[in-house]
Amino acid sequence: ELVVIVGSNSVMGKALCQEFLNRGSYVCALDNENGNISGELKKYKNNFNFYKTEIANEIDLQIKSQQMIKDFKLNPYVWINNLGISKVEQFENILSEDFDHIIDTNIKGTIYGTRTALSVMKNPERGHIMNISSVNGSVAMPFMSSSVAAKHAVDGFTRSLQMEKKFKHSAIKIHLVSPGFAKNIMPLAKETFALPKIFDFLKSSAESTAKEIVRGLILNRDEITPTISGKLVLGITKYIPGATQLGSRILVAKNWKELMGLNPIEMRQ
Repeated sequence: ELVVIVGSNSVMGKALCQEFLNRGSYVCALDNENGNISGELKKYKNNFNFYKTEIANEIDLQIKSQQMIKDFKLNPYVWINNLGISKVEQFENILSEDFDHIIDTNIKGTIYGTRTALSVMKNPERGHIMNISSVNGSVAMPFMSSSVAAKHAVDGFTRSLQMEKKFKHSAIKIHLVSPGFAKNIMPLAKETFALPKIFDFLKSSAESTAKEIVRGLILNRDEITPTISGKLVLGITKYIPGATQLGSRILVAKNWKELMGLNPIEMRQ
């Protein structure tokens, strides 16, 4: 089967490419720049191709999708929108252009990628579209207002499209993926969120996260929550909404007074 991964240069994107290639799939990787992914995966050259693409540009996505079909003589069966950039900053200090870039990439990139995928999963209509969101699509996080807003939009869009396809009895399945903490998946500003070492066991590797995502796909789950921390965060907040604020304090507090709410918390510089 032909698998398309949009946003292939991230740690998570590369891990997904590797996982599908190890399973014998043909993989098309799309991103704004090559990022040496072709070199890292050169041993799979017969099953892998990279396409430099403006991933938030629907016309370019459409052009590259047609090129992929021509190159592999297959229509995509799995299309993964792995688009996640973030800006760690107090809301009033975020530049408008930074906010726009996050919205364009996370939201528009996911929407345009999904629409492109739907246009090529035809004759016959079949396939799986996976939108990689985050636990931030369901909970709030201080100093990450832009990415939290974007991920909430991705969650809402994906769940709405799931309903549409189910109502139409479509053979195209839509999946929402919400990872939690993982090692090096989305690098943040230096030490902005320093998860205490006691919680290191909650950090999953990109490779294990990719395996969980593929397992969820095979089981045809509507919503996939890879990583221990993702399951823990969404499970706790479902029954104890206020736990989100406590968890955020643990992440950003620099001392016990900030943790207890005795001193105000400012973003670390």
